[in-house]
Amino acid sequence: TGSFDIYSVAVNEDGTYGEPVNLGSNVNTAHREQFPFIAEDGTLYFTSDGHMGFGNLDVFKSEQENGSFGEAQNLGNTLNSEFDDFAFVLRDGEEKGYLASNRRGSDNLYAFSREDYTPPVLPKEISEIN
Repeated sequence: TGSFDIYSVAVNEDGTYGEPVNLGSNVNTAHREQFPFIAEDGTLYFTSDGHMGFGNLDVFKSEQENGSFGEAQNLGNTLNSEFDDFAFVLRDGEEKGYLASNRRGSDNLYAFSREDYTPPVLPKEISEIN
């Protein structure tokens, strides 16, 4: 367990809660894991300064595998910066979301959209040019 860990807890039918369960070493480190968000597909997004990243706090994802969360994956430098990037959320059913960051000196909220990448189509024939 670290200084900040992420746990899950079952909500019972009568509204009571089960026992908190630490998500384990795929998610938690000896450092800070914060700002958990579960997407519609069950993917956990969270912020960490303990996993390898680009800056202080980076956004990671962990996909559910057989009832537990898999290895944390950094969302990359198109989203993360060398500053604190945190509080990542996606809008249900859309490829849009929000992220907080202090990359401009103070905490600000940023909107983003995920667009499909279509690689360029290469011509079937390429001729040599001298």
